[in-house]
Amino acid sequence: MTAAPRSLFLVPCSRVCDNQQSTTLLACLSVCLLTHSLTHSLACFPLALDCYLSSHFAAAAAAAAAVLFPSTPPNMVPSLPSLALLSLPALRLALAQSISLSPGTTAPNGASDYINPSFAGFGIEPSNLFSFTGADTVNQFSIQLLQNLADYAGAPPHLRIGGNTQDYMIYNSTNQQFAWLNNRNSQAQGAIAADSMIIGPNYFAAIDRFPKDSPVTFGLNMAYMDSDYQDDIINMAQGAIDGLKNVKLYSFEIGNEPDLWLENQFRSAPWNGEVYTNQWLDRCSVVYEQVLKNAGLPSSFFEAPATASTIGTTFEIAQLVDNGIMDGKDGNNFLATWNQHDYFYCMSF
Repeated sequence: MTAAPRSLFLVPCSRVCDNQQSTTLLACLSVCLLTHSLTHSLACFPLALDCYLSSHFAAAAAAAAAVLFPSTPPNMVPSLPSLALLSLPALRLALAQSISLSPGTTAPNGASDYINPSFAGFGIEPSNLFSFTGADTVNQFSIQLLQNLADYAGAPPHLRIGGNTQDYMIYNSTNQQFAWLNNRNSQAQGAIAADSMIIGPNYFAAIDRFPKDSPVTFGLNMAYMDSDYQDDIINMAQGAIDGLKNVKLYSFEIGNEPDLWLENQFRSAPWNGEVYTNQWLDRCSVVYEQVLKNAGLPSSFFEAPATASTIGTTFEIAQLVDNGIMDGKDGNNFLATWNQHDYFYCMSF
């Protein structure tokens, strides 16, 4: 039986544990338990131990001992450094036997809004799809992992099938394999050609193995710009509409990280946010008129801009709005969701 959706809200336990007034191990573990699941709280144990070590050594030791070993004489209780070495199953059992919780039915002050049960999504680089789904033989391991998450949350996770290689792929129904094929007749532009990979109907059959009603954002090739580019994007979009029946096609993402397209030779100058907006709207219009409308789907079915940077380019959201990306074309509005990438880097000196 599928579990009912859980209404979740988040309060970072580290925020409380960093407070010098709440640095005992028991306080930190209590915050973890009150705001997260028991399993999450166990994952927070090292953080709580760090807090404990920073101050209130004796108070924390006594508090933790009372929780974990309520019937054990004080001289027999392990030291807190020893407690840190307990196996997680043993610690889970100790906590479960000692703590009874009655969580509130409403979020505390400062908590986030309720989180959609499909929030814990998963992105798959298109070239790597069959590693997760399996090819002729289904990869039951990956499918079951996502099904477990769906059963726990009450709804399947949102899947994004998109990334760099979506802009290398073209659709050809003659490819009946559970595999993408190298295009021996590739002629498109790009450091890696925008038509270098061929997928067929079984690409979508593989996606359709994921848990029922999984929301799927599927990436369409925008980099390809030969004279038949409209036919190419129509064929790909129609393949998705026809092939995705078990999962739920949620949106199309046209193009990936267009702010890098001068660098990877998908476009030549002039290339900026304004030119991108015009080309994006053109492809949205074609897909809507030739595919989505016939399937009874709305025009506002697209995500943009899926850029690699959020600042320092002509592809910032405010600039794209000024360029008319939200105005649509021919009376149709296409933008349903903003989509941006942001990469965090760590530097060592």
